[in-house]
Amino acid sequence: MSCDTRRSSISSDWEELDAVSGCYGSYDDTASIVSLASTLTDSEDSDALPEPTTLPIRERVLESTDLPRYVDDDTDSVASDETITEDLLDVVVEPSMLLSSLESLQSILSEIIPSGGEQDSSHTQEAASGLLEALHRLLGTIIDLKEVVSGYAKVYEPDDPFSAALQLDPLLYKWCTTCALKLYKLQAEENLAVKSESYSNCINKLCEDLGVFLPIFRVDLDEYQISQLIFPRYPADELPSHEVYLHRRHRSSNPEPLVEGAIPDLRRQLYALKDEIGKTSSIIRDCIVTEAFTADMRTQLHEIQALQTHTFETLGVLLSNHGSDWIEQTIAGGLSYADFTSLDRKNIQAFTERISKFGCLLNDLRISSSYKMGDFEPIKSRKGVPLSGQKYGGPADAPSEDGADFISTGLGCEGFKAILLDLNSTLKVEVLKE
Repeated sequence: MSCDTRRSSISSDWEELDAVSGCYGSYDDTASIVSLASTLTDSEDSDALPEPTTLPIRERVLESTDLPRYVDDDTDSVASDETITEDLLDVVVEPSMLLSSLESLQSILSEIIPSGGEQDSSHTQEAASGLLEALHRLLGTIIDLKEVVSGYAKVYEPDDPFSAALQLDPLLYKWCTTCALKLYKLQAEENLAVKSESYSNCINKLCEDLGVFLPIFRVDLDEYQISQLIFPRYPADELPSHEVYLHRRHRSSNPEPLVEGAIPDLRRQLYALKDEIGKTSSIIRDCIVTEAFTADMRTQLHEIQALQTHTFETLGVLLSNHGSDWIEQTIAGGLSYADFTSLDRKNIQAFTERISKFGCLLNDLRISSSYKMGDFEPIKSRKGVPLSGQKYGGPADAPSEDGADFISTGLGCEGFKAILLDLNSTLKVEVLKE
């Protein structure tokens, strides 16, 4: 096909299109946008150009640049991106400012809670009770967060906010802002009886959102405090001689300060428990190879050793967990960080004392039995009470006075196994063992 033929064909096509659509095509770059007729009628003049219409460009630009608004009807949504107008990922969180926001939230809650359960109609009492419970839960969550943020405030460096010091997550600002919006709206709500359940669900969701990350903030703070502990070190070329070391060891010096707090104290207790289990396991290994013990006694010691091995390994995991480790362990059904921090330190100390006393007694029996050869009766304690066959009444039975006789508490091999089973249940050892 020739070039002229192709051009004439294209031209005729355009003419047909003009006849159908009722408008002439324009090849000018400045042509206006025109509206095409949707249907054809006999009365339409195909030669008349329609009035040009222009798009409301200015209005659409303004619409796209308006700040996102808080949707009043969106009571159930929690912390959506529309409620916050800034990207906070690069914002440095000052703990003092965050504490001020949390105190403001606590003040608002103290005003709302007294009137939260006041409903005139009896059928709204249940919804009001749920809302009041959610408000109390939010108040407890804010108090817990304030405790963590106060710890961050102690290590915050205002002169160098971008240093390697511990930093809070900037999205905490977003969480506080969302809480404030919900609480202000709750205060101004006129039809609260109808929307109580919606507000309850919203507030509970806020608590759940923070509850996922609050344990991680605590773990990060604990690890940072531990990393700042100062231990005495000597340069390689200035190591003291043996005589100088003895002199320094015996002279009076100020001990290194300990990190104060419930969590560091709990960790020290667990480390002490782990050490005692390790010592007792070593004694049990020596006793198993001692021929002076009966076969039944050695069998029981094997069972105790197996229980202690699982306990020892579990303590090692718990004391070395990081934030992500706690989350994985919680998902697997193991001890969560919240359960870890709520462990009773007195019970842990009682377990440690009993394990230590059992190891000391067993070591004394091993030493005394090493002098016996040949046939002998089952080994008895110094007071004539058999080591096995005793009962265990729980960690509260641990002697409180120094030097109290271990056997007088009625603890033997069976009782000691009961102690380890109780301890393993507390630490959820079975989950980690699987």
